[in-house]
Amino acid sequence: MPTLLSLFTSSIAGFAAHALVGDYLSTMADFLVSTAVSGAVYVASLVYLQRLRGD
Repeated sequence: MPTLLSLFTSSIAGFAAHALVGDYLSTMADFLVSTAVSGAVYVASLVYLQRLRGD
């Protein structure tokens, strides 16, 4: 369940990054920014959920 929640949160963050800066960047830069934001949020939310559970 934590992994699914992290994936959901990271996909929303990736879409938000695309929506905010997508018009100002090239296609490749937009992809890189969205992927970086999505990956960072995924890792951060996994760590947060593990700490919340006490693992």
